[in-house]
Amino acid sequence: MFKTIFALIMIAPLAPALAQPQPLSLPHTRGKSGTEEDKAAVTDPLANYGGSKGRHEAAVAAFQAAYEAAAGPRHDRAIRLFLVSLRREPMAKSLYDLGILCARDYRWDDAISFQREAQQQTADAEVAKLAAVELERLQTIVDLEGSPAGKELRAYDIRFMQVLNKAKDPYAELADLKEIVKQYDTRWEAPALAGILYADVHKYPESRKAFEDAARLAPSDRRQHLQAAAELARREATFTEQRIAADELWEKKEYESAAQHYAAAWENGPGRLEVGLLAATGYLMADRVNLAVEILSRMRASATGEMGGRIVAMLKELGAVSEEAKIQAARAPGASGGSSVVDTPAQVRTLVGQLTSSQMEVAAKSDPPLLDDKTNFIHVPDEELTGGQSNLPLLSGERIYDLYKRDQATPNATPGSAEPPANPPNPAPPGLPPAAAAKPAPVADLPLAMPPLSVAEPARPSAEAPHVPGETAVSVIGDPPGALVAFDDHDSLQCTTPCQIFLAAGRHTWRATLSGYRDGLGVFTIEKGKKPSSVKVSLDAKVGFVTVESNIAGQPIFLNGQKTDYLTPSRLKLPEGVYKVSVEIDGKIAMQEVSVRDGAFIKVPF
Repeated sequence: MFKTIFALIMIAPLAPALAQPQPLSLPHTRGKSGTEEDKAAVTDPLANYGGSKGRHEAAVAAFQAAYEAAAGPRHDRAIRLFLVSLRREPMAKSLYDLGILCARDYRWDDAISFQREAQQQTADAEVAKLAAVELERLQTIVDLEGSPAGKELRAYDIRFMQVLNKAKDPYAELADLKEIVKQYDTRWEAPALAGILYADVHKYPESRKAFEDAARLAPSDRRQHLQAAAELARREATFTEQRIAADELWEKKEYESAAQHYAAAWENGPGRLEVGLLAATGYLMADRVNLAVEILSRMRASATGEMGGRIVAMLKELGAVSEEAKIQAARAPGASGGSSVVDTPAQVRTLVGQLTSSQMEVAAKSDPPLLDDKTNFIHVPDEELTGGQSNLPLLSGERIYDLYKRDQATPNATPGSAEPPANPPNPAPPGLPPAAAAKPAPVADLPLAMPPLSVAEPARPSAEAPHVPGETAVSVIGDPPGALVAFDDHDSLQCTTPCQIFLAAGRHTWRATLSGYRDGLGVFTIEKGKKPSSVKVSLDAKVGFVTVESNIAGQPIFLNGQKTDYLTPSRLKLPEGVYKVSVEIDGKIAMQEVSVRDGAFIKVPF
C-alpha cells in the first residue's frame, strides 16, 4: 500500500504532460551540472527559448518586461529592455514605445528617430499610423522648444488646454484662469475663456471686463468678435441692474418709476418681451395710457404667437380710450417674431468662436499610452532581463537611437552597454532645428519623503457653525485633508476637512484654502427633502521645476542632504518651499539653496 502511494506521488507532477496526445517539448533550463549546454545558456540569452518561434518569443518576453518596467517612476530600465527586444527581433511596437519613453524623458531627437523608424515598418500598418500622428506632435514640440519664447508658449498652451478640457466646473476653472492670466499677461485666450465662464454663471460685469482685456490682446481678426461679446455682456449687466431696480420699485408700488426701469431693461434686452409687457402694465397702473400704448405698439412690430396675441388683446382693450391703440390692434402681426427666451451665454460663445488653434492642441497633447503585447508563451529563465545590467541609469548625454543602431550592428552586444562613440552624436534628424540635438534634462516627478526647509504652516482651526433646526448635515471630504473650507463667503460657515457642516436647502458655494496648494472654488445644491451627497474638495499642489546641471554629467543629486536616485542633468518637480540642492563632484559636496514657487522654472548649475 505504501509503495503504491509513493508511486502516485512521484508520478503526479507528470500527469499534465502524460495527458497530452502529442509529446511535450519542455524548454531547456540551466542546471547545476556545468555542462557545455549550460554554459551556452549563460552566454546566449536565447538558448532557453526553443522551437522555430524562439527568437520571436524571446523578443516578446523582453517587450513585456519593458512594458511592465515603464509603469515605474524611472524609464531607464524600460528603455534598456525595449532595446533588448529590438536586438532579438525588430518589432514596430518596440520602436513606437521607445519613442514614447524618449519623449517622456524630453529626448526629442531620439523620440523622432524611433517614430520615423516605426512608421517605415510596413509589417504593422496600425503602428505606422500611430507613429505618423506622434511625429506631427513631436515636430510641433521641437519647433517650440527650440527657443525660450517657444518654451513659454508651449507651457501656456499646456496649462490653458488643461483648464479648457476640465470637467465643467466654472468656479474651479475661473480660479485656475486667474493664475494663468497673472503669469501670461500677453495672451488673449485665457481672459476670453474667463469672459465665457463668467457669462455662464451670470456675472456679466466681470464677463464684460474679461472680454475687454481679451480684445486688447487679441489679433486683429479676433478683436471685433471679442468687442461684440463685451458689448453683449454690458447690455446683459445693464438689463439685470434695471430689472432688479424695477422689481424693487414695483414692490414699493411706485409703478411709473418701475415701468421706466422695465422699459429701459427691455431696450437692453429687446428679445425679452415679458419685460416690455411689465413696462406697459406699470404705465397703465400709473394712468399713463399713452406710454403703455407706445410700448405695446413697438412690441407688436416683432411679437408673434402667444405673446403677440396677448399684446393685441391689451391694445383692443385700450382702444376704448386710445385711438392709437385701436389702430395698432388692427395692424398685421410682425414678421420677425419675438421670443421671451434669451440664452446670453450661448450667444457669447458663438461670438467668441474657437479659442484654440491646431498648433495649440497638438503642442499641449499629452504623451500617448504605450502599446502592449499580451502574447502567451512559456516563460523561461532569462538573465538578460533579470540581471543588473538593465538597471543601469542612462546618462542624459546618451543618444538612445545610437545605442539601438549599435545593437543592430552587433546583435550579440548587451543593449546600451557599448562605449559611446569618439565622434559627436549624429546631428538632429532632417527638418529639426539645431537646438533639438541637445536633449533637455528629464523631468523627475518627486513624491518627496523629505520636507522642504520651509515647512508649510498648519491649517487654521475651524470655527464650529451652530446647528439650526431644519438644516441638513453635509459631509466635507478634502483631497488633501486639512483644507479650511468657507461656505457662501460666510466666516461663520467654515470647517477644516474632513468635517461636517449644517446648511439649508438650496444652492451653495465653497472656497477652500490650504498652505502649499492653490485655492479652490466650487458650487453645489442641497435639494429639500433629499439626502445630499458629500462635498469633495480637491486642491492642486503648488509646484515648481528645478533643473540641476553640472559640467560633468552623471553626478548624484542630493536634496536637503538626502541622496536621490537622479543624476545630472535632471529636472525635478518640487512642491513650493526652500530646498538645499547638492551635487557630489570629485568626492566633494557642492550645495545651493533654492526657493521654489508655484509655476517657477529654476536652473541650478554646478
